[in-house]
Order: sequence, then structure tokens, then C-alpha cells
Amino acid sequence: MTRFDDGCTERAAHQSSALEALIELSYALVDHGHDDPLICAAFRLVLDLGDHPTPARPALFATWTAHCRDLAARAATEGHLRPGTDTRTLTAAVVTTAFGSRVLARNPDAVADLPHRMTQAWQLLLPAVTDPAALEYFYQFALRREPHRTAPPP
Repeated sequence: MTRFDDGCTERAAHQSSALEALIELSYALVDHGHDDPLICAAFRLVLDLGDHPTPARPALFATWTAHCRDLAARAATEGHLRPGTDTRTLTAAVVTTAFGSRVLARNPDAVADLPHRMTQAWQLLLPAVTDPAALEYFYQFALRREPHRTAPPP
């Protein structure tokens, strides 16, 4: 899964804010590697046999959670989250949505729809966690992660 982790990290690293990076990472988690047979096989093995961490490689779910938790905490520090937003709850929502979406996507049509599912999740999450003045910007940022779709703002 190193190949997957590296790809996700690379996608999130180029964003100017932590909330942008968190949004980007969420799309990478659901979409990165869906056309790579090795990554797809690795996910199937993790799901079918379980994720057995080693000292050199922590559990996949724990790795995703740690990355997202760090980004959510930074987003709060940067002022992009509403005061009082529980970053642990935000982290759990993002990771659960991304991981759950991948688990449920067992056929090619479902895999192709994963970015749209993440956009729907952000449509629900962003109004609850971002400052109203920044909502439209972050909504459009999320929407641009989804290929070939346009939608009105929430």
C-alpha cells in the first residue's frame, strides 16, 4: 500500500491550506489507484483478509486517520473551520466516508461514482464546519476534484 499512500500524500501536498489538503486527500482516498490493478488487489486483500500492521507499516485505516486528523487540526489553527468544530469528529466523518465508499464500491460503476459520493459528503460537511464566508470557495474547491460534473452550490 506504499504506492497508494505515496500517491495520496503527493496529491494533498500541493494545496495552500490544510482544509484544501484535507478535501484533496479525501478524494485521493476514494479515487486514487482505482485503475491500478496492484492497488485494487491490495485493497481487496486488506478488506478480505484484514489489515495486519507491522512495526514498519501501521494499519492503513490508522494511517489515513492520522493524516486527516493532522490536516483537520491545522485547518482549525489556520482559521478555516468554525470555532468549536470538533476536529476528531470531522476526521472520523471524512475517513469513514472515504473508507466506507471504497468498501462498498465492488463493481466498476460504483468505483466510477466514488468522487461524486465524496462531493455529496462535502456538501453536507462544509456548511457545518466552515465559516459561512468561506463556504462557497471550499464547496467549489471540492467540486473541482470531481471530474466532469457541475452542480449548483448547496
